[in-house]
Amino acid sequence: MSKQSAGGKANAIIAKQQAQLRKEQYDLNPNLCLYCQSPILSCDTLKLNETKIKKFCNKSCAGKYNNKDKIQTSKSFSLTCKICDIPIPKKRNYCIECRKTRYGATMKERSTLPTTTKKELFLSRKNWQSARSSIQQHARQIFIDSSSEKSCKICGYDRHYEVCHIKDVSSFSDTSTISEINAINNLVALCPTHHWEFDNAYVKF
Repeated sequence: MSKQSAGGKANAIIAKQQAQLRKEQYDLNPNLCLYCQSPILSCDTLKLNETKIKKFCNKSCAGKYNNKDKIQTSKSFSLTCKICDIPIPKKRNYCIECRKTRYGATMKERSTLPTTTKKELFLSRKNWQSARSSIQQHARQIFIDSSSEKSCKICGYDRHYEVCHIKDVSSFSDTSTISEINAINNLVALCPTHHWEFDNAYVKF
C-alpha cells in the first residue's frame, strides 16, 4: 500500500479546514424551516450542500406544512335522530334507544321476537337486563311504526319521549308473547319526568 505524500496530507488538512470554515459561515446565516422557522444548522452526518437544500428541520414540520392547506373532510351526521327525530349529539344518526332498536338484535331475533313467550325470552338471555332491553326496543319500534301521537301523553312535550308499558311487563304471565306485551294499546309515550311519575304511581292511566 502506497503511503500518502506530505503534500497530499497538507492539502487534505487545508480542504478539511476550508469545509469547516464554510459550515461555520453557513451557520451564521442558516436556512429557516418553512414551518416552524427554526434554523437548519449544519451537521456531521450531511454534506453542506445537502443541508443547504433542506427546507424543513424534520419530517414532522414537513408533513404539517404540506398538509396545512388541505381541506379536512369528514362524514356528515344528522343533529336529530333519523327515526324519532329527537335532538342528538354530533356524529350520530340515531338516539341511544333507536340505535338499540336498529342494531341491538340480529334479523332472526327481530323476526321471531313477537311470537316468543316471555318465559322463552328470559331463558334465552344471559341476564334479566338483556331480555328486558329487547322487550323495550321492540316496544319502541312498534310505537314508532304506529299512528300514535309522538309526544308525551300528559304534557305534549315532543322533543324527547320514552315509550312506556301501561300494564307492566312483570304483570304478564310467562306464556304471554312479546307481541301481547307490546300491543299498541299497552304502550304510551311519556316525557322523562312523567315517565318517572308514572313508575312511582303519581299518575295513572
